[in-house]
Amino acid sequence: MLVVGVTGSIGTGKSTVCKIFKELGAYLINADIMGHDILRRKSIKEKLINLFSDAILDADKNVDRDKLAAIVFDNKKELKKLDDTVHPQLVKEIKMALNNLKDTNYPGIVVIDAALIYKWDVFNWLDYLIVVDAPIWHRAKRLVKTRGYTDDQAQKRINVTSLDIKKLNPHIDFIIRNNGTLNELRPKVVKVWIELKSEQEIRLNN
Repeated sequence: MLVVGVTGSIGTGKSTVCKIFKELGAYLINADIMGHDILRRKSIKEKLINLFSDAILDADKNVDRDKLAAIVFDNKKELKKLDDTVHPQLVKEIKMALNNLKDTNYPGIVVIDAALIYKWDVFNWLDYLIVVDAPIWHRAKRLVKTRGYTDDQAQKRINVTSLDIKKLNPHIDFIIRNNGTLNELRPKVVKVWIELKSEQEIRLNN
């Protein structure tokens, strides 16, 4: 089993890259989807209400991610409170998913879509780290177009969550530049996939 982490700042198209990897045959672990599920749990919801008040709830008394985002993306301290509440459980579940695959002797490539994977100890489980990057102006434009953010909302999210590639550089195996169209991005992802498959085959044959 080859374990690949994919990270990138908001708006870089990280999840799009991961979807292409899935289409090519990767087993995808999506931290964002896992995080959504965790927010629905009673114990986590209660902790978040204690931290941010019941103003974060929607009409059905579930955590409203947009309301929560409006709080945490205006304040790094508030964002840290959220991360400290949700991420330990998220990391635990990513490890469980990897262990389950390992127990079944899964022979393929596992891709973990997680923006903050480099901050978690599951980072040490990776065989490869991929960073998806794009110019800030391109990221802002993408957030406005695909997520419906205002220019101000997009810039706030970029400011709070931007990845410092220079600091992470010694650990990066591949950088995928997503500075064009989807048709321009796909060949870049395929090129990396071919290299990953080559390494996977070497391991299988040894």
